[in-house]
Amino acid sequence: MVLFMDNRLSSSSQSTIATAVGKHWVPFCQLYDLSLQVASGSPNRGGIMASFIIYLANKQLAYPTITSYLWGVVDHHLALGFASPLSTVRDWSTFMHSVEVETHTPADGRKMLPWRALIQVLMRIDVTSRAEVGMALFLLIMLFTMSRPEIIPKVYTGVNAFNLRKHVARKHVRTIHGYVEVSFRSIKQDPLCKRPAVVYGEAWRAIGGCTGLLNVDRWLSIYDGLMKFSTPHDACNTPFFVDVDGRELIYPRANSLLRMLLVRMGMAAPLALTYAMGGVRSLGYNATKGVDGDETARVQGMWGSNAHMHYDRPMLDRVLSLPSRLAQFAAASTAPISPVGAFEASPGNMVAPAGQAAVPIVRPQAAVASSMALPPGWSTHMTTSANGRSRRFYVHSSGKKLYSMPEVLRFNSSVAAAPPSPASALPTLGAQASPAFRMHPLTLPTFLHEIVVENDRPSKRVKRAR
Repeated sequence: MVLFMDNRLSSSSQSTIATAVGKHWVPFCQLYDLSLQVASGSPNRGGIMASFIIYLANKQLAYPTITSYLWGVVDHHLALGFASPLSTVRDWSTFMHSVEVETHTPADGRKMLPWRALIQVLMRIDVTSRAEVGMALFLLIMLFTMSRPEIIPKVYTGVNAFNLRKHVARKHVRTIHGYVEVSFRSIKQDPLCKRPAVVYGEAWRAIGGCTGLLNVDRWLSIYDGLMKFSTPHDACNTPFFVDVDGRELIYPRANSLLRMLLVRMGMAAPLALTYAMGGVRSLGYNATKGVDGDETARVQGMWGSNAHMHYDRPMLDRVLSLPSRLAQFAAASTAPISPVGAFEASPGNMVAPAGQAAVPIVRPQAAVASSMALPPGWSTHMTTSANGRSRRFYVHSSGKKLYSMPEVLRFNSSVAAAPPSPASALPTLGAQASPAFRMHPLTLPTFLHEIVVENDRPSKRVKRAR
């Protein structure tokens, strides 16, 4: 029985228990001279566990972390043969809800990597460097599959080191039927690989063909030529992504490489530090949703309740055509400025290599939709709610108050047409870009509203009754 109890948990769960007990429960018990195990049925069990929660809250830990450590301590007792310290504790859920209220902190989503930043990074990849070509592949796989960065390990050693059940080896990337496929096994939302798409422990996701920088098959060919894998690809267990020193690429190093490449393409270092690999997944979702709708994005990215759907033939056809359509979408006259970012040339935010002119950095659209870009007669204001959440709103000289830039633009266009901006002062994707694409970003309220995940969009969650 002890053997079954020890093996029922994943390595990450075991790590959580070890941290909860070793770093928090043991010091708590020593501080208040308590036994390390709460006796089964102890009349003091509720008070002891409530005191432990307050002890964690005083450490300024987030509520999800507190509940995770609470679970770890309870499971530790169960593994030792004790009853749960929370068994039949009255009103425990009410107490934990009050803790959630007191420890709540506003959560920020992953900052989306601008489309143009991704393109500029790919343009400057050193095709003789294994690490950089592998990084290009990693970015494109994350973009087109909308996967989490969990396909690479977090550390070199320990429970979160490279694991064939979770991380990508060479045999997990293949070219079949004329397109590239990547195998996903244990993932965050399905650690035991129980989803219907998994066959013999693997779920293959397809990436269609494309031309130019977004051609995954081309990058894969270059990478194979540089890596020179010694065994056949379909049997090679070597970690697929490698670092500059030849070791397997781990998540912190991947973030560092991404930021180094962003600085190389001209982005200021402080801004580059605000981006991480998770932002590529956000970009992939928003761009795919804009091209082919929410259904395709959810299936390919395994989001929400539709993530378990199998590829039927129409869905597979849509998935395979995504890369080429995304490329066309970014260069077409109807492409929204917001997902691809906008150039903002500011003397304080420009980096110039020796002997070269300064290169405008890539800014997310939120920077363009600032108070300086507001139509005449509008001003930007900030308000803070009782729980500390900041919210931006806009006030017109007539007293009209609105809460998003698309609303401001629609209201302003209904009163008077906004004057066009000179096309020469705005960026393009090249000489062939159409005049419509060179329009000022503020003339595209529909795309701003429907595609961009705005920072100032009010929450849609229903407030809990008090």
